[in-house]
Amino acid sequence: MRAFLLWCSTGKLTRLFRLPPVQVRRATPMPQSERLELIGRLSPTRPCRFALGSRA
Repeated sequence: MRAFLLWCSTGKLTRLFRLPPVQVRRATPMPQSERLELIGRLSPTRPCRFALGSRA
């Protein structure tokens, strides 16, 4: 959305305006089990199977 608004402003499609500064948000990392579950949802016809144990 921000890029679109800046494009409109620089292209003189809108009047000049100032956007608030970008706030970087650092979310907590997603657990590996949740990441693998989401990856598995990408292909419902071919289930993905991953080993969740640590590699030694």
